[in-house]
Amino acid sequence: MHDDSMRRTGDDQLVYGMPKHMSGISPNEVFGKIMTANGGGNWSADGRLRAYWTVHPEPGACPACRAMEGLQYLEEPRRPHPNCKCEIRRHDMPVVDIRGSLDGFGDHDMQNFAASQKITVTVINQGLFPAGVRILVDRDWEHVKETGLIGIWRYFSFEFTKFGDLPLYWQVEFFYDCGDNSLLSYRIEG
Repeated sequence: MHDDSMRRTGDDQLVYGMPKHMSGISPNEVFGKIMTANGGGNWSADGRLRAYWTVHPEPGACPACRAMEGLQYLEEPRRPHPNCKCEIRRHDMPVVDIRGSLDGFGDHDMQNFAASQKITVTVINQGLFPAGVRILVDRDWEHVKETGLIGIWRYFSFEFTKFGDLPLYWQVEFFYDCGDNSLLSYRIEG
């Protein structure tokens, strides 16, 4: 007689044709899978993903290994069988720390870079007069951010998020919008 007392409920369930414990996570589910509020495991303290893994099966690999190809994993995936020779690659997320400045009314700047799902943009007025900036991300005019007039040595910070295959490619544009004869510095972190 076969003893099933050691099986856990759900061990026999399939997700996308694979055993439940081996299924990948879609990029749209990434934020729903944050491990802990204080940034444990594969997450930094501010909620940014540090790395992801992909599986690259050998030629002639079994169907279970081939099913893992093309998925992105938040944690290093377990091998589906003891003799698995597939390559599991870790992909570190790029760390972004971009700085720049806008000098006077009408000045603009644009930054293109790869990052994870969340970036923070901080703008500080380092000039002698109040000034403001518009921030446009990925040419989405419906969600443009405006600081209004920023007082001398004051700052504004904005967070932007988006979903997709990792790493994500961002385009951030800055437009010196109001005030004049002042210097606005910005910093993009992600």
